[in-house]
Amino acid sequence: MSSRQAVDGMVKDLRDHLAASADHTEAPSSVAAIRDAADCLDAESRLELGDTGAAMALTPVRETSARSVVAARLALAGANARRIAGESALAARIFEQVWEDHSGEARTSAGLCVADIRMWQGDFQGAFALAEEVYAICSPEERVIRGDLKRLMHLGHRFLMDFARAQDLLLQAEQEYRAVDAVIGLANLRTNRAELLAFTDPEAAVAEAGVALEVQRELGAQHEIGKVYTAMAIAQIRMGQLERAELSFRNANAALDRAGYRSGRARADMFRAFLLLRRGEPEAASALLRHATREFEVCQVYPSLILAIHRATELIGLADADITAAADRARPTIRPLGAAHELEQRTEHVLSMFVEVDS
Repeated sequence: MSSRQAVDGMVKDLRDHLAASADHTEAPSSVAAIRDAADCLDAESRLELGDTGAAMALTPVRETSARSVVAARLALAGANARRIAGESALAARIFEQVWEDHSGEARTSAGLCVADIRMWQGDFQGAFALAEEVYAICSPEERVIRGDLKRLMHLGHRFLMDFARAQDLLLQAEQEYRAVDAVIGLANLRTNRAELLAFTDPEAAVAEAGVALEVQRELGAQHEIGKVYTAMAIAQIRMGQLERAELSFRNANAALDRAGYRSGRARADMFRAFLLLRRGEPEAASALLRHATREFEVCQVYPSLILAIHRATELIGLADADITAAADRARPTIRPLGAAHELEQRTEHVLSMFVEVDS
């Protein structure tokens, strides 16, 4: 229910108990279990705030069993922090290990995480198949996980630029969240709605982003704040409000950098390059597109966006050897839903919102 103050209080109580038990009157296994529980709650809370550095510090990578609920959740929190920080390969290995080893109540969360990272790495077919499998094993009470799975599939369709299907899945996610008044799920859904509207209804996107910012600021989620400002900036570019878009990008970058959200910052840079083009700065735009492409490769995410960047450079006459090589590496990693040429057509349509596309 987003009662972070209560969580922080529980963490303090646990740590105070550990300090009081320093005379080793408790069994070492009991002390370790309590410490893991405190670290788990602390890491999950910090992750919701977008404080990836603190979450990683609490979750050192170690070869331990993920059979217990605490061990599984602690591993997932650490892996999610590393995913946000751009360590996708390591995060994927941890997610897969928990999914394979854990059979308890954190199993559906592990499956969600595996599906999530497969999608960001371009395997939309594998991600959707696993998301459907995990949804099928969710209990009726796991409405938040069910909502997260629907929202994940919404994001998949959005990155495949199938906005109508993305909208349907976002509505399904909202139904799951509202059934249990899932505060964080509903807040993140606000972010996603603003992001979707940036491509379908920019005026509505700006209004939705304003509401989303209020909600995310109340929660203190820096990564989500950065994503909302990015959505606002994209919508403002489409509306020709270039000065406002520049300010929105500055705010987005500040929040994304505070969160250590490397790939999110690169995605914002990609769209800011289109703003620079509108302002008649093609060389600066080209440099920013190269930077975004490198970041996507380093973080091992968004191969479909690398292809979009490559196509954009072709359309605007800024073809770049490094971007072309990156696109050649990205292309075989993408397993879209439907035919590849359909994704190419949708990509062309979206690019036409930002750059000149010859008919």
